[in-house]
Amino acid sequence: MLFVGIFILAGVGALVRFGLTEISGGSLGVLMANVLGSAALGYVMTQPQWLTSMSPQATRMVAIGLLGAFTTFSSYSMDVVGAFSGGHMLRAASIFVAHNLLAVSACLFAYKLSS
Repeated sequence: MLFVGIFILAGVGALVRFGLTEISGGSLGVLMANVLGSAALGYVMTQPQWLTSMSPQATRMVAIGLLGAFTTFSSYSMDVVGAFSGGHMLRAASIFVAHNLLAVSACLFAYKLSS
């Protein structure tokens, strides 16, 4: 059941991310997905009522399937490499800093907010 749940929710997460990147025009959508997904995971994983109302398997389905597929390290990495390879060093550095600073900050903020 765990594998099926992760599979289904991963499809949902990937489709939502796809829609977000289509609407926002690519790199900005990837950044938005990573920041929102990090914040959601930081919040969800610190909510006792969320964790106790769901089985550990359901929590893993949401965290790994839905939010894991919604966020995307590989697309972020490709954005950095593409900008770097194209000689756009400032853009590559900006993408790198924005993703790391904003996604980790969003996760920390949601974690602290919900603790």
